[in-house]
Amino acid sequence: MDERIKEGIIIVNIIFAMFKNQHHLYNVLSKEELEDMKQEGMIEMLHKIKSFEPERGLVLATFLSPRILGTFKDYIKKEMNRERKQTEIVKQLKLEEEGYSVKTYEPCVLKLKNLKITKKLTKDLDIDIRDIDNQNIFGTLDKLSDREKYIIINYYLLNRKTKDIAIELGYSLAWVSSIKTKGIKKLKQLLTEDLL
Repeated sequence: MDERIKEGIIIVNIIFAMFKNQHHLYNVLSKEELEDMKQEGMIEMLHKIKSFEPERGLVLATFLSPRILGTFKDYIKKEMNRERKQTEIVKQLKLEEEGYSVKTYEPCVLKLKNLKITKKLTKDLDIDIRDIDNQNIFGTLDKLSDREKYIIINYYLLNRKTKDIAIELGYSLAWVSSIKTKGIKKLKQLLTEDLL
């Protein structure tokens, strides 16, 4: 590995640790989100390191620091914007009155009784749905991560398109599809265990 990249990785890790502690992000973001933020810093470092010219008299840390800090700040703004959008959806659909949560990734998780199991969900679960009641499925959904739960509820129960969910969350289509697939796999496993 190039020495400059090794130095860049160290710089990203130091800036990440300082930024996280300075802003108390461990209270705000989940472990996964903090890791995502750090990875975005690494990607930014790999892009910017190509344009670093030591002959101009700059030290690598001085060159990379503002760029990596900017990436971390953009990530935080994106996360805050995502939460704001979810809050707006809950208010728009007047779901607050029915007891829906406005927490990140959970605008529609508390009161799922009115939602119906869709054919799309039963097909992807590949389980005889007659053996499982709605309450069992919704109870099992709570065992998934907030992200998996949010994506599965929106895609399967609210019949939203993956593309729309990706745009709302600010992630790529591939990422949302991957989380959806992981969530369905986990949900199927949990439901199968319950049937045994």
